[in-house]
Amino acid sequence: MEVRNQTSVTEFLLSGLVDDPSLNYLFFVIFLLMYLMTLLGNFSMISLISCSPTLRNPMYFFLGHLSFSDVCYSSGITPKIISNMVSRRLVISFQGCAAQLFFFVLFVTAECFLVTVMAYDRYVATCNPLLYVMIMSRDFPMELVGMAYCGGIITTTIQTSCTFRLSFCNSNKVNHFYCDIPPLLKLSCTNTSMRDMSVREFSSLRLVVFPVFSLLA
Repeated sequence: MEVRNQTSVTEFLLSGLVDDPSLNYLFFVIFLLMYLMTLLGNFSMISLISCSPTLRNPMYFFLGHLSFSDVCYSSGITPKIISNMVSRRLVISFQGCAAQLFFFVLFVTAECFLVTVMAYDRYVATCNPLLYVMIMSRDFPMELVGMAYCGGIITTTIQTSCTFRLSFCNSNKVNHFYCDIPPLLKLSCTNTSMRDMSVREFSSLRLVVFPVFSLLA
């Protein structure tokens, strides 16, 4: 991941979830419980699939990686949000912001690819049941998962590097509670029209193309 800061910005100031400080501990408990439930549920799913010999088919293999990506992208932003609620220090370093955005986009994109792969797996199982075992051979599911992660890596590398190549000279206050592309673009003093277009295209791909392909499959 190549990140080039063209300004003197070394840290960003994030926005809090609530303006009333007395509600911070309430939201801290809520987010902590939700995060722990996410970890418990997904790690339980991964452990069950890994330990059960009856769940060694492609569908559960994909489901295990879907749970893994869910844990990773949740862990990319939630711990920082929780710690900010307690410390009330809504500051994140330039490198920390880049890393947060990188891993969030990586695993969200990989999850979209994995859902599409799972839809294809169900399509083959339903429409070509006699050829399912031959098509979904031992190596093919691993190749599909690898392609999903590669797609995530390529996407996040482009998105993150393009975002942090911009000059941030308007302000360092991010109007969001974690580092995301649209709030960061608003801080740039350079022309971001092409960058805005790429964000819209990526959002369309994630919100329209992947679901439509999954429904068709």
